[in-house]
Amino acid sequence: MSGTKDPVEAKVLELLPQAIVRVELAGSHRQVLAHMGSAKESNFVRVRPGDAVLVAVADQDPTRGRIVGLKK
Repeated sequence: MSGTKDPVEAKVLELLPQAIVRVELAGSHRQVLAHMGSAKESNFVRVRPGDAVLVAVADQDPTRGRIVGLKK
């Protein structure tokens, strides 16, 4: 996965239009806008506020990211 850092834990704060999710990264109070990973990598996954997820933050824009999995 080029252009992104290693996945970090985050908590879903808010569901936004256009399948965008606002998450807060664990260990810091930094908020990131994230979208779900591609359909090839994962099946349909529904996230809700309060869910723990893994987010890969983009190198070019540290305010954007991709949800790569659910944390159980």
